[in-house]
Amino acid sequence: MKPELRLDFCTYQAASFACRRWHYSKKIPVGKLVKIGVWEDRKFIGAIVFGDGLLGPRSVVYGGVDKFKVAEIVRIALREHQHEVSRMISIAIKLLLKRCPGIELIVAFAAERRTTTAASIKRPISPTRE
Repeated sequence: MKPELRLDFCTYQAASFACRRWHYSKKIPVGKLVKIGVWEDRKFIGAIVFGDGLLGPRSVVYGGVDKFKVAEIVRIALREHQHEVSRMISIAIKLLLKRCPGIELIVAFAAERRTTTAASIKRPISPTRE
């Protein structure tokens, strides 16, 4: 039986600890961040961190979406765990969208064996939203 999984917003210190301890870069990014802690059976196992990433000075990116409506998963820093990372990311995205309802696009880049892969999750835009 898998342990209870819980995700919630966490402090900069908790996310920084997870990044320094369990992420290969050993550091937390700078800038505006949304930090989500991950617990299994009430034991802190890491953090998922969203930021504005490497969007640069342009105001419009990724097919016409304003860069202020884009978030990037900038860190997934986890110790050994039993739940699937995809499940953790799914829950973290729901928390992000509650905190930042204007987000329309979420981008993730993954370095794997010297190649970079990218994925994006585009939120449907309601015609009544402005």
